[in-house]
Amino acid sequence: MNRTTITALVASGILASLSAGSLAQTESKIHLTESKKVRTSPWQINDGAGFRWDIYNNGMVNNGTNNAYSGGMKLSTGAGEFSGSSDSATISKDGREIELSPCNLGNSIRIWRRIYIEPGKNGYCRWIDVFENTSGENQNLQVDYRNSFGFSCDFIQTTGGKDEMTPKDWGLVTGNPEGQRSYVVQFFASSSSKIKPSVDVQKDNQTVSYSYSLELPPGKMAAVCIIHAQRKNQEEAVKLLSQLDLGIELAKVPDDLRKLIVNMSGGGMTVGSLSLPRDPNDDLLALRNGDQLKGVIVNKKFVMETFYGKVELPPEKVLGLRVPIEDENRVQLALTDGQILLGELSGGNITIRLPNGDELSPPFSGKNGLQAAAYSNKNRKADFVTVQPMVILRTGEQLFFNVADLDLTFKTEYGPLKLQPAELSELSANVPEGGLNKVVFANGSVLSGLIASDELRLGLVLGPTMTVRRGAIISIRVAGEPKRPEKTAEIALRNDDRLLGRITEESLAINTTAGTRRLKTAQIQSIQFTPGLLGQVNVKEHSGTIVSGTLENQTIKFKIEPGPELNVYIGHILNVTNPEPPPPPATAPASKPSDKDEADKKTGQVKPPGQPVPPSPLPPIPKQPRNTITPGPDPEETRPEPKPEPKLEPKLN
Repeated sequence: MNRTTITALVASGILASLSAGSLAQTESKIHLTESKKVRTSPWQINDGAGFRWDIYNNGMVNNGTNNAYSGGMKLSTGAGEFSGSSDSATISKDGREIELSPCNLGNSIRIWRRIYIEPGKNGYCRWIDVFENTSGENQNLQVDYRNSFGFSCDFIQTTGGKDEMTPKDWGLVTGNPEGQRSYVVQFFASSSSKIKPSVDVQKDNQTVSYSYSLELPPGKMAAVCIIHAQRKNQEEAVKLLSQLDLGIELAKVPDDLRKLIVNMSGGGMTVGSLSLPRDPNDDLLALRNGDQLKGVIVNKKFVMETFYGKVELPPEKVLGLRVPIEDENRVQLALTDGQILLGELSGGNITIRLPNGDELSPPFSGKNGLQAAAYSNKNRKADFVTVQPMVILRTGEQLFFNVADLDLTFKTEYGPLKLQPAELSELSANVPEGGLNKVVFANGSVLSGLIASDELRLGLVLGPTMTVRRGAIISIRVAGEPKRPEKTAEIALRNDDRLLGRITEESLAINTTAGTRRLKTAQIQSIQFTPGLLGQVNVKEHSGTIVSGTLENQTIKFKIEPGPELNVYIGHILNVTNPEPPPPPATAPASKPSDKDEADKKTGQVKPPGQPVPPSPLPPIPKQPRNTITPGPDPEETRPEPKPEPKLEPKLN
């Protein structure tokens, strides 16, 4: 099998709606945040099927049950093997998952290992390894996993039912029918994933290895997820290989972490930050103990008590729901149009009718309680095509609102701006404490600032009016993706903001060693500001001329189109680009030939080609007294002095 190269595309920047947080803070983190520590020499725990996992500080399982392993899931890269920085790890609140301290391999890669033991009847161990490129350059990273078992692999069966790997396989079972050791089920990708590793497995050999090739952009993360399960015999192992629903198992992974996984994709559906397990033919209820109930959901309506009022929905508008682990009294409800609601579901639990006619209504709480419910692909179709104004909250809610109700004043370095909905694409409020919001204009401009109001009132499409605090908002999406117009000027700012539109200054004055040069804006192609030297610039004209000196202006007037006009302080600017103005309109076409010209052609009175036509005599110019002509003033002598711009103190971000 060929090695696969992948690029980790991680949502970043200002479009924070792509990574909306979930209800529980611990579920919205890539890393475990609990401060409790546990020793890993080893950390030993049984899964829900009764098999033991003994995990050491390098993330390796040492023996397992009945010496199934002789050192499994050793992780290494070209720069060396992963090793924990101490003999302790952070452990989750429920005691089922640990995270090993980050290990730096080489000068550019940092790695964390999260290891989770499934308490349900499916019983398995899940490794999620997070790789971060800490350098400023792309990194091509080879990731190798080595498994040594306590048996020779006399039995091999892949997900395709063969004893040899093919490019389509995503898992396998290895074991020895003659021995007493456990069989090991291994999932190293998912069936629908385009990313599958190179796998080395041979009969009569105790070692199985997987190799991935990752291409990591600067500052970005990617994660690899691998699941192992121990089983006491061949029949149970092969059954789990064919029946484990990776979509449901991945739904247990925190949202932000799951989005980093490059080698597995669930068979369910993701709406915003909410993942739903789905079956193509049957409605599905997924329980916390791993059970799945398939049939027909028979609820006649869904009534949600939310913080903005009661909302009643017919079932045909509902895709499904999830019950957050940290708050079993509230559910997240996903609608077919892409909205997500959070609240208490009144009127009873979710009821499903099984194929035999029995109806079951599992509770929301408890280890056997409901984890997720979803209508089948056949019974519910999602329609996320329509782009409507949407507010995305830190609780994971996504709600459409009436854009006419949006009253938004935005405080910036250049004064308060009254933002108009028609000018906007999105406003991001997903910032750390004390940070600035960012607004994305319809033309792609990005500007930092702060929403002036502590609270916003939005009329929801569902009916109620919602009053929401500024700090509860991740983003407000007003329109679709921004579109940059052709041939537009751009100012790049030091805080990574960018302004697109038009320079409204008629001219700029540059003090050079040869004197002051005043350039019309239309002449300027680019301005490069020298870091650390306020106003020191290199200006390139469209003619190719380069002028170096100090800019007299303290601000540059710039109009975002469509959008407001700003006085941009030069200390904030990295560079300016300005398109060449369009050419002047073409001259008027020559006049049609006169009737006399046509007559001359007919009579032959036309000079042959190449013979000049003598000009008609001009009338004499009448003489005028010399003192009646008054010459105009010299333009350079009468040019008014430019008004001094207000002196602003630099405010460097």
